[in-house]
Amino acid sequence: MTLSLLALLLTTASIDPRQANRNLAAGRSVHRIEAEQQHEKAIPPREQLAALDVPYTGDAFVTSAARGDTRTVGLFLASGLSPNARNGDGFTALMWSAGQGHMPVVEMLLASGADVNARSKDGTTALMTAASQGQTQIAELLMARGAAREARRADGWTALIWSAAEGQAESVRVLLVHGAQIDAGDARGMTPLMYAAANITEEQPSGKTLPVVETLVSHGARVDLKATDGSTALMAAARKGEHAIVQALLARGAHVNARDAGGKTPLMYAAAGRGSPPIVEALIARGADVNTKDKSGATALMRAVRRRTPAMVQALLARAADPNATDHHGTTALMIAAQFGKTDAVQLLLTRRAKRDLRDTQGKTAVDLARENHHDTIVALLRPKPQ
Repeated sequence: MTLSLLALLLTTASIDPRQANRNLAAGRSVHRIEAEQQHEKAIPPREQLAALDVPYTGDAFVTSAARGDTRTVGLFLASGLSPNARNGDGFTALMWSAGQGHMPVVEMLLASGADVNARSKDGTTALMTAASQGQTQIAELLMARGAAREARRADGWTALIWSAAEGQAESVRVLLVHGAQIDAGDARGMTPLMYAAANITEEQPSGKTLPVVETLVSHGARVDLKATDGSTALMAAARKGEHAIVQALLARGAHVNARDAGGKTPLMYAAAGRGSPPIVEALIARGADVNTKDKSGATALMRAVRRRTPAMVQALLARAADPNATDHHGTTALMIAAQFGKTDAVQLLLTRRAKRDLRDTQGKTAVDLARENHHDTIVALLRPKPQ
């Protein structure tokens, strides 16, 4: 093989240099290679797709884009298929390739006239998929091509809300730099900050969305906005047990005694949710009223007794929670513990002078409720001691 022939193979625009070397090793001539290429070009794109066992459908087109398969996407486009062809859910190739981070496919589709603001059946756009998956370069390209920042899904989610919920701090920053509305809420009035505070994609509190919270508040997100149910970002973080996020919101002046539509406070959210004793302590240290009642008359202690471990009950009692407070039905924390068989809570409440003889509006005491529910150990604990 002469050097001039090798140079010709390596400089042929349509041949990958690595493929050229393989061709040389196989003893294939330049003329044969060129003939094969010309033959392939002469085959109609749809026939090439058929030879690849790719059906000529919108679903197959979108799937190819999702895989980043530039050859197949190019064949679809060359065959005359619209770059805006959709799959069964109304998603376009641009939406999927953007979310998967396939920049070459995205550029190919845009060059072919793909609609940057096309929507799926649920209102999803390519900018939403790109930003929510942290594909910031693609998101910036889409915005440069006119992608609408405030487009909304059917549930009211914007690209910013979705990115915040997914913990994509860099996407959040990029969207804000490009003018995304920082406090725009969804159909439930939930803002990007609320979703970030709630860390909804994680089963347990993890701190994953703390960088998003910090990015949003540093750009001026309002910490005390309320959703349609009256809940705030602080309530969401307290319920999830996101200690660092609670601290970050408190540092930004979040209202520690704010109430939702049912009268519940952040402390109550912490007591009934996954909040930890350190969150309770942080809230009380900032002025949370430990004995505030919601619209049903329940306190944080009552909620903790019903749903949480003894550690939360103990933390509230240590911070002067009233063990004898009653709700609108005359129910006390001790009655709740007795009814639901919370033996450890009963013992803790008794050490804090919880009254055994109080009666609810039906005239029942804690021991009556324990007996009705067959909690014999608690019945024994609550019986009057012999004089």
